[in-house]
Amino acid sequence: LYRKALQAPDDGNEALAERIRLNAGLAALAANEPEQAIDFFREAAPHPNASEGLGLAYYAIGKDDASLAAATNHTMRASAFAEKEKAFQNAAIHFREALQRDPRNAEFAARLETNLVSAASLARQYRESAKQERLEARVENKSCGEILSMIRDDSAKAYALAVPAFTNAAPAQIEALEEASVRQKSASELWPALTRM
Repeated sequence: LYRKALQAPDDGNEALAERIRLNAGLAALAANEPEQAIDFFREAAPHPNASEGLGLAYYAIGKDDASLAAATNHTMRASAFAEKEKAFQNAAIHFREALQRDPRNAEFAARLETNLVSAASLARQYRESAKQERLEARVENKSCGEILSMIRDDSAKAYALAVPAFTNAAPAQIEALEEASVRQKSASELWPALTRM
């Protein structure tokens, strides 16, 4: 219905078209179709309500647990948690954007602040959950000795990359040190798994 209204002959009334897009986005949200809502709200930007609508749509995507429920192993759960983190990050971005565009309405601002804090908190929560699931996937069915070997190998690789990096020119040095940092981080993330054994 809303799409048909938008396809009607253009009479130059952009404000009306904007209201139709906003209402279409809200209707899509109410129908539990956040991806469709995102399309409508994007078309209604830069209206502040469009930014809030985008935040609400991404928030709804983040709250959807279908992909998590369908996950059957640690790798799939890590991916599902990462998707939820990204959705809540996007929600926070759009809530913040809406707040910056129209900070004068106290009620509107308070609602956005509440949603922003919630979205940011959930993004952090799911980031940690994804990290934990990735760790579980790495150590699943591994013995203490195997995990210690993984730690040793990652640490040795970090050292092997870092030592010669200081004799390299700047771009190559930065790349080598970044790779060494990744390896060392990988090793350090494995230690907690040993404490549970």
